[in-house]
Amino acid sequence: MKTARRGDVVDVNYVKRFVDGTTVTSSKRGPTRVTVGVDHPRMPGLGMALEGMAVGATTVKRFEQQAYGQPNSAKVHKLHRARFEATAELSIGRWVRVRSRNGKMCLVRVLDIDDEMIFVETHHRWDAHLVEMKVELMAIV
Repeated sequence: MKTARRGDVVDVNYVKRFVDGTTVTSSKRGPTRVTVGVDHPRMPGLGMALEGMAVGATTVKRFEQQAYGQPNSAKVHKLHRARFEATAELSIGRWVRVRSRNGKMCLVRVLDIDDEMIFVETHHRWDAHLVEMKVELMAIV
């Protein structure tokens, strides 16, 4: 039986599961095309994990550092309370939306709160979190 080798283009179905219980799946879009040995932008670390898999095989892989990276202290900011909507539920650990300087809405996590300032981090919400992926190799193209 042929197995996927570095450089092969393959089609996979996947389910990504994050530590917070959130899942993302390819089921609505159909198979995702990945080059074995090359990182995929939405699924870092997956391309390397496919080497040696046979068509029809399913595997569960765990990724941490390769997935969304480590938090960066440069992404911790102190924002004035007025930057947040009056109805925003501000509590430590909560993810909330805030308007950036260029007017776009950003998702930030509240780290600390005082009378006038809110300390937030702006990294990807899954930085340094374990990502578990169930992957089925559908075809070697």
